[in-house]
Amino acid sequence: MCAQARPPTGFPSELPKLLHNLKIIIAFVCTAIVFASGCGNEGGHSTEAAGPVRVVSWGGQFQQDLMESWVLPSAKAVKVDVESESWDGDYGALKARIEQGVNSWDIVHVESQFVVDIDRSKLFHKLNFAYQRLESIEPELSGAVKATLQDGYAIPVLQYGYVLAYREDQIPASKGAKLAWPALWDSEKYPGSCGLRDFPIGNIEVALLSLGKSPESSLYQSDLRPADVQSAVEEAFARLDQLLTIRNIVWWKQGDELQRGLTSGRMALAGAWSGRVYSAHTELCPDPSKDPEDCVLRLSSAEALVSTDWWVIPKNAPHAAAAEKILVSLFQKDRVPSAANFSKKQGYLVPVVDALPNNDRAASHYLTAGSQKNPEAISLDDRFWSENYTWIADRWRLWRSKQ
Repeated sequence: MCAQARPPTGFPSELPKLLHNLKIIIAFVCTAIVFASGCGNEGGHSTEAAGPVRVVSWGGQFQQDLMESWVLPSAKAVKVDVESESWDGDYGALKARIEQGVNSWDIVHVESQFVVDIDRSKLFHKLNFAYQRLESIEPELSGAVKATLQDGYAIPVLQYGYVLAYREDQIPASKGAKLAWPALWDSEKYPGSCGLRDFPIGNIEVALLSLGKSPESSLYQSDLRPADVQSAVEEAFARLDQLLTIRNIVWWKQGDELQRGLTSGRMALAGAWSGRVYSAHTELCPDPSKDPEDCVLRLSSAEALVSTDWWVIPKNAPHAAAAEKILVSLFQKDRVPSAANFSKKQGYLVPVVDALPNNDRAASHYLTAGSQKNPEAISLDDRFWSENYTWIADRWRLWRSKQ
């Protein structure tokens, strides 16, 4: 039997074992660091694409104010670079890009029916932060809005109303009157061109409301048979056909088109986003000390169709982690003035505490009219539109193609 080899003199006999243990400790610490960073790969580099976070909203002065007042200060606070793009709300195209893995957008401003899509887990990045981290979120959100927020795929941006707007200076009979949706069909008393969004959501409800029918009982009620819903939708299209025979309809797709139509007078009446009506109001009647009801441009709060817009991060967005940082930063307490500044500029109520101004009559008027704080408002039903949007949108496109 050979004698056991001994280490050289002065070399501790336990050192090989210590070195082995040290390697294990170093490997464990490195793994923990990479895991905690959430962005490691085998080379220790970030797996997120280089470049700024791409934030997409609805364009024009609206988007400029949204970015400058609220998004950019929030991104700067967490040291994230951003660039801004606009879009026209083509959800089919966005969905296809996400599903095909060719989407390049990181944060997208969308409407409510898209957020509750049954395939949302395949379309949107699951947000990896607790609701409690949104320090300034409005505590009195409606049950439906709060449920969508807590579902974890979207963060609310603002509330808006699809409302009846009209130019009192072009419609003498409207002076001192309280107009509602049926006024669109009374072209003898209230003449002029009519602006409507080229989109079924809101207009289907408006047509039914003009007949004295409630969307809640005609469309939204969960126990309605499909045949009953289809019958109500066809009745709405027939009512819109009647409107085409008595009015020149100006179809708008983006808020800038609507705003120009109202300020120029091209639209005497319009189904309109409440915030865009406010922006047009500030152009036509810039004196904030005046009563908003003294302006030539008026808004009816009766049966305003109210909804919530949302931020989403598309599935596999190039900069998802950085995008999340921005969304959390939007709702930190020290960003409340930024949010309120955007809200006042654009006339859309943001879901943060203390967003409603007390010293601006016009802003308060429009912010309230287009939100759930309006006691006359009707909430658009996200569940209904998520389940029925595709076939109604197809029917809408067919109807519009024949005009």
